[in-house]
Amino acid sequence: MSLGGASSTRARRLGRRSVLAALGAVGLAAVPAWARSARERRVHLVCPETGEAFDGVYWQDGQYLPEAMRRINWLMRDFHCDAVAKIDPSLVDLLHGVTLNLGTRRPISVLSGYRTPSTNIELRHEGRPAAPHSQHLVARAADIAVEGIGVARLHRAAGRLSHGGIGLYRGYIHIDTGPVRDWHDYQHQHHHHAA
Repeated sequence: MSLGGASSTRARRLGRRSVLAALGAVGLAAVPAWARSARERRVHLVCPETGEAFDGVYWQDGQYLPEAMRRINWLMRDFHCDAVAKIDPSLVDLLHGVTLNLGTRRPISVLSGYRTPSTNIELRHEGRPAAPHSQHLVARAADIAVEGIGVARLHRAAGRLSHGGIGLYRGYIHIDTGPVRDWHDYQHQHHHHAA
């Protein structure tokens, strides 16, 4: 009887190890290879509306740096009303990945980051492409441009990451950490704020 008990305990342990190993592999697979490879990640962001900038390391030795993330949250706030939200760290990783794919040291201009529901409604009333259930509302999206780099090239750089949503607009792109999808919207050629 003790033999059967030891055998079932070992089977439970092996089962638990297998589950933990599988979860670890799934967790690792959720992080793209370009984000796993370096000891540190950096971004150079500017907000043209406020003139603020962040140029530095935001992730190091396996963890997001709280002070850097706090500064990024502030820079990517809804500047219409200074409302701040916790930006999805995966979005910052996407911004980092876009920079790597572009092979540039030029800053990414964040035209729109977090957006409050009232700002989103206001933008919709102005005829701007602000989706009713926008990823901006949950701090998981950014509308971006890079001076001197065309939006087609910027769109391709984001597309190579194969992560989240990418919208191509005149003068900027939208990226988010939602489901993988890709769209083009040339109707809104005079506006800065996307879905």
